[in-house]
Amino acid sequence: SKFAQAVQTPYAVILLDEFTRAHPEAHNILMPVLDEGQRFMQLDEDDNQIIIEVHPTVSFIATANIGTAYTATRTIDRAMKDRFEIVEMEYLTFDQDYTLLKQKFPKIPDEILKSIANVANETRKEILKDDSLIDDALSTRAVHKIAEIVSDGFNIMEAYSIRVIPLYEGG
Repeated sequence: SKFAQAVQTPYAVILLDEFTRAHPEAHNILMPVLDEGQRFMQLDEDDNQIIIEVHPTVSFIATANIGTAYTATRTIDRAMKDRFEIVEMEYLTFDQDYTLLKQKFPKIPDEILKSIANVANETRKEILKDDSLIDDALSTRAVHKIAEIVSDGFNIMEAYSIRVIPLYEGG
């Protein structure tokens, strides 16, 4: 498999995207792969099974959505967490959102990009309040979808009614 080839490739960086959505069997296979004292992969428990050694310079990065807001995700047990350095990512700031939007959508007028970045920023500030009126903030992906809708010819209010309002209806 490509994964087996990748773990044997010197200086490879392997991204385990959406790690909390992986099947439990995938986690079982990865336990010795990620363990500094083992670093091997065995796909079967059979005595004659080939063991694939992980090259010592291979690195792994995993992304995970953690929390009750994410469906179909699994918790990561302590043994697996111990195999990683955990880095929690904050939402982008207004300036970061605006800069990214400006780079990705240079034809959209600045005032519209600033509006999109501002709406995202306001949802992110609101979600941090103890008495928040909403239960989720706009993700970076949602922000970009709003800009894509605008770049497809819709006005900003149409884009909000398509991509933002449905997220908060009834709340």
